[in-house]
Amino acid sequence: IYFASHRSGQIQIYRMPANGGEAAQITRDGGFVPVASPDGKWIYYRKWDGGLWKVPVSGGQETLVLDTRTVHHNQFTFDVTATGIYFEGTPDAASRTAPLKLYRFADGKTVERGRFDKPLNLGFSVSPDEKWLLYTQFDSSVDDLMLVENFR
Repeated sequence: IYFASHRSGQIQIYRMPANGGEAAQITRDGGFVPVASPDGKWIYYRKWDGGLWKVPVSGGQETLVLDTRTVHHNQFTFDVTATGIYFEGTPDAASRTAPLKLYRFADGKTVERGRFDKPLNLGFSVSPDEKWLLYTQFDSSVDDLMLVENFR
């Protein structure tokens, strides 16, 4: 089980056996939203700097994989497949749609694979065969402003 925690005083990625036991810290320079690679060798994760990073599952050298500071900064919208890393690109202000991007491991290029017609919420998951995408989106958002009179 991979998770992020502030237990060291800074948010880091930890690994813990599924059947219980002690958690081991695997990042040293911060990280959150851990996603294991399909081959089980890497943990991909985000940092507050906008980068998408990887580290071996046992810990070790942390490597920047994708600098996403120039795209929409939704920290939770990425998934890792055998082909590459899917992530949400910068939304178009006029249409309010956002591209689904794929960073391909084979050639290091980023390509558009589709578009989201509404803002995403909390992330998504790509099926192992990369034919399906499961995601949450905002259908509507309503905020109410309340005034309480004679508050005591």
